[in-house]
Amino acid sequence: MEGSGWPGLMRIDIVNGANRSESPPIHAAANRSSKAAKRRSRQMKRRKRVAAYRFYGVEGRMKVSITKGFCWIKKKCSEIIHGY
Repeated sequence: MEGSGWPGLMRIDIVNGANRSESPPIHAAANRSSKAAKRRSRQMKRRKRVAAYRFYGVEGRMKVSITKGFCWIKKKCSEIIHGY
């Protein structure tokens, strides 16, 4: 097909099962390392998610603390101004 005049066509070699032994074997170590990488990425996603949850908890406690502080200041100012 290379010299047939059709632009863009490539030669395709058909390989039967007998020649498969020439291809490089897939090593079990490569599979293990990819599985470990996937497990690490899942663990990292979980850690980020848990850190976000912790941050939301800290944020909520800060808001409550600030709100209580403002209420205390408002109450003290009212006591000073109104005398009760």
